[in-house]
Amino acid sequence: MLELAITSTVLYMLPIISNLEGIKEILFNIVERFLYALSVGIFNVSYPGITDYIHYDLFSFNLGVHVIKVVSSIILLTISVANYINLPKQSLHFTVEVDRDKYVLNQCLTFKNHVEHKILCHSNPLGELAINVKELWKDNKITATELEEVSELINTLQGGKRET
Repeated sequence: MLELAITSTVLYMLPIISNLEGIKEILFNIVERFLYALSVGIFNVSYPGITDYIHYDLFSFNLGVHVIKVVSSIILLTISVANYINLPKQSLHFTVEVDRDKYVLNQCLTFKNHVEHKILCHSNPLGELAINVKELWKDNKITATELEEVSELINTLQGGKRET
């Protein structure tokens, strides 16, 4: 979007640059046209004033630049929204399963209707599993948020008893 604003600014300046005198007037016109190009690009809004001191024969040139800018901006915004909507959705959750005589903590990653299971730790009894999970957190193998989620899961399995 920034590239379009800069390109549009240059195109808006082409017809009038030879009529401007002094660096102050040139810089003012560049800033004014750049802000105009940004407003058209981001909000698709036009405001009066940019063509006030442009000759009538250049009006169609500026109108053409304006139309190209609006269409390009709409296309870029549409592509951005479509890309955001189609981002892959991932879900991460944890399960505790009983395998023979031990509790197994699984990390389940769901991605595009595919579930990957990863065994994080196992132990018997269930209270030892909570200790092993804290060790995983200390070793930076799970985040603090994941530690909290797993701790709540273990507490639920223990019947709501809270560990200290």
